[in-house]
Amino acid sequence: MESASKLEFHEDHKLIVVSDIHLKSVDDDRCVALISLIDSLNTDSVRCFVLLGDIFDFCFGASSYFKRKFKILGDKLSRLASSGVDVFFVQGNHEFSLDYLKWPGVHFVTKKDFSITISDQATISFTHGDRIKAPWHYHLYSFLTRSFVFRIAGRMVPQRFLDRLCLKISLKSRISGQYKKINHSGILSSLGQWLTEKSTKNKPGTQNHHGISGHFHLPYDISRSDGISGRILCLKSWDTPNYLQFYKNSFKRFELNHHTGRFEPVLRDHPDQDT
Repeated sequence: MESASKLEFHEDHKLIVVSDIHLKSVDDDRCVALISLIDSLNTDSVRCFVLLGDIFDFCFGASSYFKRKFKILGDKLSRLASSGVDVFFVQGNHEFSLDYLKWPGVHFVTKKDFSITISDQATISFTHGDRIKAPWHYHLYSFLTRSFVFRIAGRMVPQRFLDRLCLKISLKSRISGQYKKINHSGILSSLGQWLTEKSTKNKPGTQNHHGISGHFHLPYDISRSDGISGRILCLKSWDTPNYLQFYKNSFKRFELNHHTGRFEPVLRDHPDQDT
């Protein structure tokens, strides 16, 4: 049986999740907003901070070039971890060999998903989501690009050139993706199947088992349909900086108010949500 990491999570503790920020550099506005969020966290109440993949628009962690490029963010996250906050960084499909960054105190997750048990009240499973409802050739691509051979080959390419090339490919992919029809029911069904599988593997008997995904850039929030108590949620991209908070056994979304410069709570805003 696969056991989840267990946190000593008290009633007044908070869990914060961000995803799909797509940083190009530490100088862009999204990184400024992310660092501002990290600096604003009350480490007495925030127990866990999860970065759910595609935090970078491209990052090859085995390269010293990318270690230098994103050092400021790494230092911020390591400082947050040293304050007693559990920091988890899940590798997304725009990130490769992420664990080679080796930022002190940061737990890098390169497998498909992981779970956290919060006392006996709830279990939360996390996945970036790129391998949910993915065709066989994507799984092959994912395996090859995370292989030892790819890691060695990637280090042989001039890193500035690799960075510029992959950022251009990322932009082109994002533009073409705007015209794709979204199969909401198919995505939610696949997320539900994933969470059902996680529920059978992790320790039974918890009051709720929730699942959180990134990747799809949509604020899904629905009840589970498999008879198990819990919710399935997804985060938006940082076209508008946002985060998801788990507090007192419930979830709330926050978005950056550009007028006040603060993250403020928002109403649930997707038609596929429960009413």
